[in-house]
Amino acid sequence: LLQSTPLGRKTLTRAKVCALIVFLIVIFCVFTVSDLLMFSWRERFAGACNPIYSIEEFANSPLSVSVAGFVLISALVKLLGIVIFSVLSCVFSAVLNKSYYVLLTDILLLITLMITSSYTGSVFDILNLLNPIRLLISRTAFRSFSTINLFQIPIPVFFALLVCNICVLCILLTVIGKVNSLKGARHVTD
Repeated sequence: LLQSTPLGRKTLTRAKVCALIVFLIVIFCVFTVSDLLMFSWRERFAGACNPIYSIEEFANSPLSVSVAGFVLISALVKLLGIVIFSVLSCVFSAVLNKSYYVLLTDILLLITLMITSSYTGSVFDILNLLNPIRLLISRTAFRSFSTINLFQIPIPVFFALLVCNICVLCILLTVIGKVNSLKGARHVTD
């Protein structure tokens, strides 16, 4: 995040994070609407009220919503993934002093998250619950009903993915606040 005066740091940081989220929502809505319009034009928007499991690919889907409802849920989940990655970038910006370190860290993290999201296995399945890239490809979580065992309790993978990523978002927002309050306290004492 851009540097500011020590007295205005907390309010300015909050405003910057809110502005980032609003900007992401606007850009995301433009692309989502354009994707939906192109899909509708190509497919003549037939079957928007049909259940999602009427599509062969989603025959075993845990959702019982219409195709239009699925498109809306999928868009909101993707938006959550983009917001989490952007707030993570804000954390790096708050911690690191140089912009090129932030950019390099963001690029390396994005590549790492993309690579690890493709791996499967017991360890990777649990780690992928914390991966915001999995929210961007949420279509795979909706295709079939699968669960993970948490203390011998089966939990739907998609529900666990959402809960874990919302917790990650809350932790990241808390870290940004703490880092900036520590930087503000350090400037006041100087």
